[in-house]
Amino acid sequence: MKVARYWARVDFIAYDPEGNEKIISLYRRSDLSEADARRKADAAGAELKQRIEAGEDADWYDYQRRPRPEPIEREWFSSDGVRTAAITINRHSIPILNTASLVIVDVDLSDPPRPPSTIARLFGKRPLPPPEEEPLRTVRAWCRISTSRSARLYRTAGGLRYILPNLPLDPASDAAQALMAHLGADPNYARLCKHQRSYRARLAPKPWRIGVSVLRMASEENLEDYKAEPDYQTYLHTSQRYAVCKLIEHLGPPAQDPQSLDLICVHDEMCKVSSDLPLA
Repeated sequence: MKVARYWARVDFIAYDPEGNEKIISLYRRSDLSEADARRKADAAGAELKQRIEAGEDADWYDYQRRPRPEPIEREWFSSDGVRTAAITINRHSIPILNTASLVIVDVDLSDPPRPPSTIARLFGKRPLPPPEEEPLRTVRAWCRISTSRSARLYRTAGGLRYILPNLPLDPASDAAQALMAHLGADPNYARLCKHQRSYRARLAPKPWRIGVSVLRMASEENLEDYKAEPDYQTYLHTSQRYAVCKLIEHLGPPAQDPQSLDLICVHDEMCKVSSDLPLA
């Protein structure tokens, strides 16, 4: 997972062979120290500058080459001390569950279909099925293939979310990418999981969906004090009136791994999946 305790940023200007100026900022991370993060950032900056000046592809603005610093709220580790999951705060100050051990799939849905007009009904036309019908049919069929497969299905404000316990699958692997494509995952989400080497799930409402238009972004320079900001306090207070997703059903056996069980409990509690609150 591209989650770390220490981050460093390097800024520089480079010129491509045509003389076009490129103003670059990039981050690198480390769990050892700020100095180690700085060393990595300096090395990455020097390499990227050299590539730009040589006229090579420099699509640096992606999650692979420019991971964003996210403060760590909570962490989970394996028995040998490897970080396997963490709750971080993204650039909109929203808590995000990151996990390399529990498969999470996000599916975006189109707007609900409009009912047929009066004339259409007179000619026997039926309304289109709800947009979630086909994706849910697909994941249910996938789950029925084996008695060991299980899935927790959730409705979100803009689509569906699946948590698939008992399925150790590296998020950067071809198998994970193929599974997400089969289940209809948002391509941007699948790409993000691959680059971040973790599945991700938003645990709080999006600010713009609950009428909070201005929200201070967390930064690597202020990892500890963002919660004291008035904008964040407004968001925190308002967000309590909304849920992130609602549980539709659980298919197959429950999670067997104690850590997966814990992650699911934390997810469900923070997302308020059993409440009657509106989704955001």
